[in-house]
Amino acid sequence: FISMLAFQAPIAFHYDLLTTFTSLLIALVASLFAMKTLSHTKVRLHQYLLAAVWIGIGIALMHYVGMSAMRSQAQMYFASW
Repeated sequence: FISMLAFQAPIAFHYDLLTTFTSLLIALVASLFAMKTLSHTKVRLHQYLLAAVWIGIGIALMHYVGMSAMRSQAQMYFASW
């Protein structure tokens, strides 16, 4: 998402501030959950896996919410593989 903020497009667009901050909040909360999961003295394999799931969900949600923050007069669509 940071690279999206630096992107210079041939059309004018901006980012919705509330949606962008929501994207940041999602990343922070997912990281907090992952760190809380791993904050025990002895960490077991299932805790590592749960923390990885938290981070994966956080990254995916942050990305898509951040993409939805883009505003433009032009119709935008994002190609998927």
